[in-house]
Amino acid sequence: MTPNSSGATSPAIVWHRQDLRLADHSALHRVLHLDQPFLPIFVWDEAQIPIGAAPRWWLAASLRALQQRYRARGVELLVLRGDSLTVLDRLVRQLGASRLLYHRCYEPQACALEAAIESRAPSWNVTVEAYDDRFLLLPEQVRRQRPEPYRIFTSFWQACWRHRRDIANPLADPHCLPIAALPSALSLEHMKLDPLVEASPLQEAPFQEEPWMPGEDGAHQRLTQFLCDSLAQYPMRRDRPSIDGTSRLSPHLHFGEITPRQVWHAVLPEEASGPWARASRGALAFLRQLGWREFALHTLTICPQMGEHPMRTVYDRIPWLNDAAMLMRWQEGRTGYPLVDAGMRQLRRTGWLPNRVRMVTASFLVKHLLIDWRQGAQWFLQMLVDADLANNALGWQWVTGYGFDAVPAFRIFNPVRQSMLHDPDGTYIRRWVPELASLPAPQIHEPWTCAMDTGKTSPTRRHGAYPSPCVDLAMARERALYTYAQVVSRSRIRQGP
Repeated sequence: MTPNSSGATSPAIVWHRQDLRLADHSALHRVLHLDQPFLPIFVWDEAQIPIGAAPRWWLAASLRALQQRYRARGVELLVLRGDSLTVLDRLVRQLGASRLLYHRCYEPQACALEAAIESRAPSWNVTVEAYDDRFLLLPEQVRRQRPEPYRIFTSFWQACWRHRRDIANPLADPHCLPIAALPSALSLEHMKLDPLVEASPLQEAPFQEEPWMPGEDGAHQRLTQFLCDSLAQYPMRRDRPSIDGTSRLSPHLHFGEITPRQVWHAVLPEEASGPWARASRGALAFLRQLGWREFALHTLTICPQMGEHPMRTVYDRIPWLNDAAMLMRWQEGRTGYPLVDAGMRQLRRTGWLPNRVRMVTASFLVKHLLIDWRQGAQWFLQMLVDADLANNALGWQWVTGYGFDAVPAFRIFNPVRQSMLHDPDGTYIRRWVPELASLPAPQIHEPWTCAMDTGKTSPTRRHGAYPSPCVDLAMARERALYTYAQVVSRSRIRQGP
């Protein structure tokens, strides 16, 4: 440790980003090892934080939870507003900080910021230490001697499983932290730093129908509840949207309130981590989904523009219809297809969607309506509390056929068949599309047919309560297949023999 100009020990700055926790936190663990006073900060930088109201609400609530955990240990989390590089520059210089510690993020704008910090560090006379806690296994750990990154999930997951014993054990929750207060001669006003009001710009939870609990405590409560109530039945229940059969850990993982290795070791403790057969079917199925999250993050490191461009470039030339009225009907849950509408309404009212419904709604927008997948992906990033660039982009590129290991582009989810298969009794639809609550199954999946079957007024006609289908499924399917085939054919002609 080195003294600053006032003779006091130079503090370290721990810069929180997508790591809003205290346990299993490499930067905090390093500070404890050094026994160095530190100042934890978060910068509310509009260029770095989520764009949508839903993830911004979660972020604000998670910051409040992190502040409470710090205060319980006698430490104050400093939350500042402004450009990250400017804020860090002023803090490091004014405090005479000797270290800046943070965890890496992998979104393009975050990588650009980290590169700028690395180049600025010599002029700050500060040691920069960056950590990787977002992965189960680093890309180099998975690839080992393989020169190329994995583009097929099954091969990637098999490699992860082979190296599973390299997944580090979680670090302990620090109960005692070395404190660094702002020097008495300095103030935020003196340093021209703008504190973010503790209450944050978003006070009230916008999702009254979903009992979300952002923060580290909420993450571990959610994990414990899932392990006790749902893990054993996970393979059978995860595709049933009417059942709370999934972990719903995705927002907690995105904001770093819990780490993937904490989840891994909770699901598959050491004594059960031998051959595949020794782990339960539920545990293996769930860990495979955690593997998809890992695959998305690894893919982002090699395809940083995956949120903007198809990984299969041939599909960058699709002549989208981009009908604004159709896009709005999809966003508002008024397409006339009950499963799609139930999903889009649930998204608005809870900030979340089951994965099966994400796939169906995405396929419908891109294949049946021929609307650019990027418009749908952007809507999800605005509306989902778990808005994660890597997961969101991989999901959209998978279902539309553009990404690594994606379904074939000619595969088109039929929303009626998907509804009958995964919500056979219509429970999910009745909850989110109450206009159809009185319809029995199977009519609830095709409400436009009930008048023909019963001679009664269809709910699509009664007081305009539920809209008629916005597009004919058979026609739209053929249109999509033709459009995709033409794009591929033209690409082959351009490439030549």
